[in-house]
Amino acid sequence: MARYQGTITAPRPPEEVWRYLADLRSVAEWDPSVAGVRLISGEPGTVGARYEVDVNFLHRTLTLPYITVEAEPPHRVAFSADTGAVSVHDEARITPIPAGGSSVTWDANLHLNGPGRMLDLPLRVAFNRIGSRAEFGLANRLNEPSMTPSAGERT
Repeated sequence: MARYQGTITAPRPPEEVWRYLADLRSVAEWDPSVAGVRLISGEPGTVGARYEVDVNFLHRTLTLPYITVEAEPPHRVAFSADTGAVSVHDEARITPIPAGGSSVTWDANLHLNGPGRMLDLPLRVAFNRIGSRAEFGLANRLNEPSMTPSAGERT
């Protein structure tokens, strides 16, 4: 299993950060490994919302079928994807900072199933690089003057 956990701070209140992250389409704005995200069914921020996430990984583009599995505004949202060969679980935890703003922890777990488990060690190295880039992108995005996406930013 590969895991990446990163924590950043943002000058925004937890409610605003949660709304932004609970719509998984926002990940395409800050995670450079994500080529696109489509909302397939449901409403962002609600359990059962389904997405297709196109991820560039190891020189391939994979489409992962994500679903919102937990939604606890404004503190926590979790997503899962399972293709049979790979299982992914992402969770965002948002806590207020006493001086104002939020602390955001993104916890991502990727598990190869079946024979793919033999690639676990190299996967951890690659996943760590991907996670670091995503953490940097999320910190930049949440610290921008305006997080409101333009009409063309979400797919």
